[in-house]
Amino acid sequence: MPITDQYWQYAKEAILSACDAKTDDDRQGLLELARTWTQAALVERQSINYDGLAALIGPARHAR
Repeated sequence: MPITDQYWQYAKEAILSACDAKTDDDRQGLLELARTWTQAALVERQSINYDGLAALIGPARHAR
């Protein structure tokens, strides 16, 4: 499983757990955890997209 899919799964699990949380503090903590995993997934996806683009265009050329 790609790492981004794993991060999305962690976020989903945190959200589902938040729905069953017994206290507001637990719910807020789990929602914050879901937010963190979501941000990690988005950053990883952006990194993968950037790396793919860099591979397509080749090494940077600097004119001097």
